[in-house]
Amino acid sequence: MIKKLFLLICLFALSCGAPTERVKVVSMGVPLERSKVSELILRHRFSEAISSIPDTADAGAILQKGYCLCELDSFRKAASVLSHPFPDNELLEPYRAYLYYKSLISGGLLDSLELADFAALEDSIPEPLVGEYLVTLADGYRKIGKYDSEYKILDRLLSLPAGYRGISSYQIRYRQGVSLVRRGKTSEGKKRLSSLVKEILANEKVRKQNITVAISSADFLVETAPDNPGYLFLAGMANYYKKGNRREALSLFERAEKKGYKRRRRALYWKALCYRSFGNYQKAEDILTWLFERGYSTGWVCYQLGLIRRSQGRFSDAVKYFERSVRQKDSSSPHSLFKLAEMHRWNMGKLGKSAAYYERLRNYRRSSFYDIAALRSGLVRFWNGEYKKARENFAFINRKNGFSDEAFLATARFWEARACIALGDSSSADSLFRLISDKPVFYGYEARFLLAGSEPDFSYHPVGRREISSLFSEAEATLLEVREKRVYLVDDVTLIRGRLLASLGLVKYARMELRCYRDRFVKSPMERLYLWRELVQCHLFSDAVLTAELLAASFPDERSVLRLSHPVFFADEVDSLSRKAGFSPYLLLALIRKESCFDPYIISCAGATGLCQMMPGTAEKLSPDVSGELFDYRVNLSLGADYLSSLLGKFDGDVYCALAGYNAGDDAVSKWESKYLDGTRWSFIENIDYRETRHYVKRLLTYFYTYQELWG
Repeated sequence: MIKKLFLLICLFALSCGAPTERVKVVSMGVPLERSKVSELILRHRFSEAISSIPDTADAGAILQKGYCLCELDSFRKAASVLSHPFPDNELLEPYRAYLYYKSLISGGLLDSLELADFAALEDSIPEPLVGEYLVTLADGYRKIGKYDSEYKILDRLLSLPAGYRGISSYQIRYRQGVSLVRRGKTSEGKKRLSSLVKEILANEKVRKQNITVAISSADFLVETAPDNPGYLFLAGMANYYKKGNRREALSLFERAEKKGYKRRRRALYWKALCYRSFGNYQKAEDILTWLFERGYSTGWVCYQLGLIRRSQGRFSDAVKYFERSVRQKDSSSPHSLFKLAEMHRWNMGKLGKSAAYYERLRNYRRSSFYDIAALRSGLVRFWNGEYKKARENFAFINRKNGFSDEAFLATARFWEARACIALGDSSSADSLFRLISDKPVFYGYEARFLLAGSEPDFSYHPVGRREISSLFSEAEATLLEVREKRVYLVDDVTLIRGRLLASLGLVKYARMELRCYRDRFVKSPMERLYLWRELVQCHLFSDAVLTAELLAASFPDERSVLRLSHPVFFADEVDSLSRKAGFSPYLLLALIRKESCFDPYIISCAGATGLCQMMPGTAEKLSPDVSGELFDYRVNLSLGADYLSSLLGKFDGDVYCALAGYNAGDDAVSKWESKYLDGTRWSFIENIDYRETRHYVKRLLTYFYTYQELWG
């Protein structure tokens, strides 16, 4: 069987894609032959890809054409193209059949008999595709009104491992709730949907990832019962948490109030939040004052009134409201303490009082502010010149009072060491610096610089290079030295099909096949190394880096292994652009590693595109003619380097401000420039207002230092 599959793939390699034009992509000495069509698919230029496929195409090209038509929502045409089986291509036939029936279902072109044929395909569907197959089958049952069958399929989906479902468990539960209502089990379905919305809204992390599911669930409840004030209120809350939906949220809260929502005051409270978010402070204040006078949720009402006063610059009034909120000793108390600490720190310049509030906030161990309060209580004491108290506060963290994160502990030890220096205890400082200097985290590297009496070097030096074969051989030799057995990869059909799909530009399905292969067959470090090589040769760089990270976790001190997770892809372009801009090529590599993990075709949920995650608006400002070319890695790299260079120019060569600006925008950084406090880069970074940007800068610099150490 394996020989037959090998023969098929060899035959395919000779005939796949447009025969007249092929594109060679080269990265780190790894050439990957792709047809022009494959490159167009990867760049999301589906119409051009279709026009480049000849009429007398082979199985691979037919699959590409059908895939492109599905992406363009031309389902009738896709079904026509994919209607004939591939009797001579066992590797691609399951994907042809899947996409054929998917186009029928998505286009509303399917009848009950055809759906039965699709359901009968299950045994021939490859394991990596089972999740998507079941999702599509459930869609088909829903479209023909077989809700019992849809519900059963969704139940089966939930039983699959999370990475194989095709959609999230929250999406599955939403569809199950809708299915129950349509089956006539209205009460149970509505109860499940209502619980689902509440569960999503209750957890900030879950809410960020699944807010659209919460909105869809709540909207469906409102659709089924338009006059139900409870559902209207729930829909209002879901829409409130979605950026850009707060006008809709306000309308829903008003409808809930008019329909006699039994918790009218609660609806009024959320209306006030909407008005505050619009900047209509007077209306918000009127509602909140009315609620305050009637004793409704006094802690949270005072908290909101404090926020309004702070926005208006009336800081003394804000303090009174926040203090009153704290005295309620309810869930609003830690939020108010945090605002008091921040306001005294930034708006009122009273660092001592700010630190005192942070220290009070440390008592709320279950609060989401616990870690940041523990750290900032020490930082603010330090910046206020209270070095002894600062040292005590950092020591509180280092006694591991519920803290285990290595980077967080290194931060506390680094600043405790700085407090020791300020107190004249250089011996204790050196001990603390040495304690963290071997940690592969931001402050670990910074401790090394201080112990060595050196500074980070961001100037241009030629980038280090290795051929992929050399990198692989060095890592293999390292593993053999530690008595790892040489174990070769099992030549399974999932591996062969993954390679094939990658060469066709169908990387979504290639990743599914190769991840399934990894889960089934890759167990030892040596197998991970061989899989890394396979992924690099398929140009699935982000997957290769993540695989290398797992390998490096077992060998944290081996440079040859660490290089695999910090590769120098696109070396020629990176070196040329860095030399032109005058900064280290490792800075650009670290930026790519953080932004896209070397995936040239990635798009973020915000629309950032490609290696350097360029926003279309930013790209157009830098180069008005760039439209549509952000998936070209050369164009994207050039724009990313230009943007970083422009930020360095704006901030007078300050790398730390430039990196913060790359993530948060230069306008935000302009507000933080004055926050060096003691004149060090560490103070600037710790004073970045946005937690995401603060972590971004630290992580990117960690990558930069690692690159310099491994390749410099």
